[in-house]
Amino acid sequence: MFRDDKHSVTHKQRGVATLVVVISLIIIMAVMALTVANSGIMDQRTTGSDIRAREAHEAAEAGLEYAVAWANSIRIPDVPVLPGVPGSTQLTCDGGTDDPYGCPPSLTTITGSTTNETYQYTLTYTVTTGAGTKLVRIESDAYSTADASTVAHAEVYLQQVPLGQGSPETTPVVVDGAFGDEIVGGGDILTITSTSTAIASSAGADEINEGHLEQRIWTDLDGDGEVDNMEIKVKVEPFKKGDFDCSSYSSHCAWNHTFQGELPFEDAVEYATAAGNVFTNDMPCGPPDPSKPAIYILKNTGPIGSADLSNPGCKDSKIIGSLTAPVAIIVPESYGCPPFSGGLSIYGYFYIENETACDASGWGGAKVYGSAIFEGPVTKLTSGTEFIEMDWGDSVGNTLNLPVDYANAIPGTWRDYE
Repeated sequence: MFRDDKHSVTHKQRGVATLVVVISLIIIMAVMALTVANSGIMDQRTTGSDIRAREAHEAAEAGLEYAVAWANSIRIPDVPVLPGVPGSTQLTCDGGTDDPYGCPPSLTTITGSTTNETYQYTLTYTVTTGAGTKLVRIESDAYSTADASTVAHAEVYLQQVPLGQGSPETTPVVVDGAFGDEIVGGGDILTITSTSTAIASSAGADEINEGHLEQRIWTDLDGDGEVDNMEIKVKVEPFKKGDFDCSSYSSHCAWNHTFQGELPFEDAVEYATAAGNVFTNDMPCGPPDPSKPAIYILKNTGPIGSADLSNPGCKDSKIIGSLTAPVAIIVPESYGCPPFSGGLSIYGYFYIENETACDASGWGGAKVYGSAIFEGPVTKLTSGTEFIEMDWGDSVGNTLNLPVDYANAIPGTWRDYE
């Protein structure tokens, strides 16, 4: 039988070629399938990362909104100085039990709306002062608890506006009633200028009998805020007397006149009580706690001396408040007009609520840098007492560290990014 070997070879060659093509197509299709699969996986990963980034961004903005709401009600305190930034302080809040005063009470985690993953955020408040302006930079940093590399940041600048925007009176002695019966011995009322009022009375200037008190201009030559023996005190003549009207106030006239109605007495008592600033014989000396309103309630009938101060580090100096951080001390009505012992110095305001005549014969050696405020007549002031006019150069709210009235966001300072 005749065989066509040439045709057989050709047929085999075609079969091999077909096989090669099929195998090549299978490989190409497999590569394409793998590419498509990898692309899908990458897309899924990218989509997941995008979703996490978006959720982290939402968490950061939610934290910022919470931080701003908190700053609208709580005054961000001046805490330890931020290194390298003059006039700055910084408060970092992460929701831990050791968060400093001024932080929101709790920082909750946020759950992503798509992934159901949780996001944690940290808040940072940076207080910057300068040129009479106090700004608070609020930052919110959020991250995914499932993927710490997924982070987002949002920030804004605020200006906190405290209660009490008016300026307080600077008259050294304010009396709702007459002043001067049986004023004996020497004493000084030191004023900033020769035209400054030394004593103001609701009963009128004619009801002020300064006795042996002298008004002098004091120049703080060394800038330490203390009256030193070597500093010049030029006598002012005639003695400057003033009056004020109580018709605008239903009660606590001398107090309300001093603070120009910017700090109602009932509010001051509420702020001091809420801050835990009610004392009997353990009143803080030195500068007040910057995290609280600088208002003290003193329930003590006297004599008030160094034994009634709580801080051993400043008891020897016998100074309450400071040149840059004054206080307002309220002696409630039932505690009368307590005398002093040991020559205490008070920076700020010393207020006697009692409306009966204050026998100030035990005030010898006391110094009030600011204002002594009496809700009733004053008698029997003795020698050695000094009342020194101070202009704190700020509003009632800033002077006494009052709570926030509201906070304004600075236009153009809202930022958010990942």
